[in-house]
Amino acid sequence: MTSMIGTIGAIMRFPVKSLLGENLDECAITLEGLDGDRTHALVDATTGKIASAKQPNLWRHLLEFAASTASSTPLSIVVSDADGNQIPHGDPDFGEKLAKLLGREVKLIDVRPRGSNSIAQGPMKS
Repeated sequence: MTSMIGTIGAIMRFPVKSLLGENLDECAITLEGLDGDRTHALVDATTGKIASAKQPNLWRHLLEFAASTASSTPLSIVVSDADGNQIPHGDPDFGEKLAKLLGREVKLIDVRPRGSNSIAQGPMKS
């Protein structure tokens, strides 16, 4: 006998730490969580530290930006601002354009754990 314990109202993925994320209709779930969630971060070129919305004196504008993924493998990150301007990570001027908008020099890094076993548990749909 199976019993329902709840329903999923929305699936949200945040590809870049401390940026707004994206709504998904479906996604894979691994032992580490949603596939593609928080796989990247912005690093401050001056301090070498990961940019965090928890440091508003340095990063007050982070939550004005959203990260989404293009449907490709590996996932391709696209950062957009509130005006809808988009900067794909593949853009050769990505860092320069994002730095101009944020007011600080940054680099997008891949923060996925190395050597982790991602065993898909199946698709999730909202």
